Amino acid sequence: MNNERRKRIREVADRLDELSIEDFVVKITGSLDLLKAAVETIRDEEQEFLDKIPENAQGSESADLAEEAAGFLYEAGDQIHGLVSSLGEVEDQFLQAVDLLNQAQG
Repeated sequence: MNNERRKRIREVADRLDELSIEDFVVKITGSLDLLKAAVETIRDEEQEFLDKIPENAQGSESADLAEEAAGFLYEAGDQIHGLVSSLGEVEDQFLQAVDLLNQAQG
């Protein structure tokens, strides 16, 4: 491996190390978990409202809007869960890249 390439690999590995992906993922994941909990609480309250709507009020504009909102809240919770999973995958790939770059330098 030539010296110029070795130098570039070291620079990339150093920059990746500086990013401290583990800390970033922990912070973002914690924030997303809090957001997901808030969304799920609101969703559960909306679902409870829907469950208590009398039969003669079902199909009303208010009930339809509440049902649509609950659906969006379910979807939002699922999307947040997907984000958390994706962040874990990004972290794993990042750490593998750093390891391989460090090996290449050696």
